[in-house]
Amino acid sequence: MENLPLQRDATPGLPVAVQVLLALLVVLALVLALVLQRRRGGGFSLRGFGGLAHPHAAGSAPCALHALRLTPSASLHLVRWGDEELLIACGASHVELLARRPVAAAAAPSEASE
Repeated sequence: MENLPLQRDATPGLPVAVQVLLALLVVLALVLALVLQRRRGGGFSLRGFGGLAHPHAAGSAPCALHALRLTPSASLHLVRWGDEELLIACGASHVELLARRPVAAAAAPSEASE
């Protein structure tokens, strides 16, 4: 059997039980770090990851202005976020931004209604 070409040489390394124990310790440390962060009032935020957060995130929170239910699983939402109003469609398995406009344009009277 020692002459079989497919047999691998024994490689030195950590036993499987030790590898599993180390992996469990790493996962446990990550869970503990997340729990401690949540208790301190900090949630998960993209601000600490190279400015990946939306530009409005630092200045103001989104404010729901109106919601219209179209069907039991679909609705439209008008949201003001910073200096923009967003029209958002929500379905059973998706959310889509339909339109956005500056708040100044939203506050101006429309010429079509005159």
